[in-house]
Amino acid sequence: MSNPEHPKAKISTRHRKAKASFPLLRYFTLISLSSIILASIFLGSYSKKIFVDNLIKSEERNNVALTKLLANSVWPHFHEFIKHAGTLTGDEIRANPKTFFLKKLINDEVNGLDVIKIKIYNLDGLTIFSSDFKQIGNSKKLHESFLQAKQGNVVSKLSFRDKIYAKEEFIQNRNVIASYVPVKLGNKSNIEGVFEVYKDVTQIIHRIEAIQQKVIIGVVGTLTILFFILFFVVRNADKIIKKNNHEQHEATEKIRQVAFYDSLTGLPNRLLFNDRIVHALQMATRIEKLVILMFIDLDRFKQVNDNLGHEAGDEILRQASIRFTECVRTGDTVSRISGDEFTIILENLKNVDFSTTVANRIIDKMAQPFILDENEVNVTCSIGISVYPFNDDDADSLVKKSDAAMFFSKSYGRNNYHYYSPDMHQHGSQRYQLETDLTAAIKESQFFLVFQPKVSLNDWTMHGMEALIRWKHPEKGIISPETFIPILEETGLIIQVGEWVLRESCRITKQWQDEGLPPLSVAVNISALQFRQLGFIDAVNSILSDTKLDPQYLELEITENCLIDDAEENIALMHNLKDMGIKLTIDDFGTGYSSLNYLCKLPVDTLKIDRGFINGMIDNTQKRSVVTAIISFAHGLKLDVVAEGIETQEQLVFINAMRCTSIQGYLFSKPISESDFYELHKSGGSFTHIMDNSENV
Repeated sequence: MSNPEHPKAKISTRHRKAKASFPLLRYFTLISLSSIILASIFLGSYSKKIFVDNLIKSEERNNVALTKLLANSVWPHFHEFIKHAGTLTGDEIRANPKTFFLKKLINDEVNGLDVIKIKIYNLDGLTIFSSDFKQIGNSKKLHESFLQAKQGNVVSKLSFRDKIYAKEEFIQNRNVIASYVPVKLGNKSNIEGVFEVYKDVTQIIHRIEAIQQKVIIGVVGTLTILFFILFFVVRNADKIIKKNNHEQHEATEKIRQVAFYDSLTGLPNRLLFNDRIVHALQMATRIEKLVILMFIDLDRFKQVNDNLGHEAGDEILRQASIRFTECVRTGDTVSRISGDEFTIILENLKNVDFSTTVANRIIDKMAQPFILDENEVNVTCSIGISVYPFNDDDADSLVKKSDAAMFFSKSYGRNNYHYYSPDMHQHGSQRYQLETDLTAAIKESQFFLVFQPKVSLNDWTMHGMEALIRWKHPEKGIISPETFIPILEETGLIIQVGEWVLRESCRITKQWQDEGLPPLSVAVNISALQFRQLGFIDAVNSILSDTKLDPQYLELEITENCLIDDAEENIALMHNLKDMGIKLTIDDFGTGYSSLNYLCKLPVDTLKIDRGFINGMIDNTQKRSVVTAIISFAHGLKLDVVAEGIETQEQLVFINAMRCTSIQGYLFSKPISESDFYELHKSGGSFTHIMDNSENV
């Protein structure tokens, strides 16, 4: 239960103003419109530059071709005139008849072209000829473009002329490309002179400007459409972001209120528990009182999850948390710190008597069955208790010691509680050592099998056997399966060990058959983890193939509990095993939680009555009723029934009277070694002497 007075347990509910949200829409609009304007200017200018550059290059090529044409036409006739024209004045050149003839010749050559003026220079830069006679005699010997052309380069430039003389008249507002082209005749490498060709490209420039406008309009239009599309997207995104910010703010406030509590049970979680225990120890030091810390772990909870599913496990955790809370005072702290682990802090105590009372309450509460979908499930718990200041003066150490006491309780039968004592750390280390030794036992083949006969009540002879695993530790000797099997299951090593047991059982059974002994079926216990592992069918099939054992002589014993979860999948898996010819037995029948309707669907051959019902049934009417019901149920389904744990003649007489099919137990034989069982089998395996004794009871 939470402590409302503890200051750190209080969660602030003060409203905090959310940070101003980023003005996404405003910045998007500003940046987008600016980008549209800049993109339009850039693309418009860039496109015009590309068009103009291409125009100049194109016209330059045309002017070069035209110059070559004119040079070939002019130079042969006027070479001498042009060569000696440098000695004449401008008026003399203009008055020379060859100048008029040259003008006519050039006009004829460029007639119909966009050429508006042609000028011819000698190598001294003197204007020998110009369509505009006024310019004849002028010098351009220092003009940069002329000098580059004199060096053999073609130079072209675009310019705008507000007035230019062309074809014996002045024209206005013209875009003109002027090209300076060096003249070479034939294959000669020497430059004879320079032509300057003027071409009117006004119309082309106008078309380029029109294209430029279209580009700008297209870019602006496209970007504007894209802007409006993105505007609506961003506007909606802005609304969503603002909504999410608001929801996140509210969620943050909610998280602040629930951060210290477990979402499944509503109990304080580990974070709040750590704070509470530190606070409790500080308070106990000031007022000189005791603090009791209980560490609680549910017994075999993993099996519940494996067998019934996680939803059932969660429901048990919820119900268990309620039971724990009902056992303590208001103000005491019950926490769920992880999985199926709980803690209880009892504060302000003068002695440990109250903690003993609480522990007994919890044990009694947990002894009551849990109700899950009209089924009863029994789950107990183990409790470890440490006391401050007797056990330590540090919260972490106190937790570790209560944890060690809890593990000690589990090791001694579960469903009980123990106070911490120093030797429990040694016990914990022993358990850890046992886990390490089990890994070594697998590698070093320290496991071996023993066999217990299955006796038919029809002829009192042995018709099968159950293979059971044993462990011979190199230092500690024989270790009970009740000690190491739970550890194998908890660590998952049971899968590897279980496969070894299955393979060794099949190998030995086949070996005895090959030696001429009458065939016996061998029963092998299969754990829930082993049964549910991927590839279980393939593993069984591989073992049968390797050992060459006929599947009809293999019997798999599966507990009722491991069949409950994933019912349809389990039924399909069992049908696959049956199709292989393997016999199936439900072990420990009557101790699980499955419905009879579900059991009727299972493709099994045998029910095996749990020894817990056999033990004490002679003096217990309820147990006898359960055994009778199980046998009747099996007969109704035409299944064989095996009663295990038969130790007395009275038990045998009762089971025989109920028409049980087969029996196992110490009355006939305890589990014996491979060699002893071989001799028993070789001798015929008859137990008629026990039958004779039972008739006298």
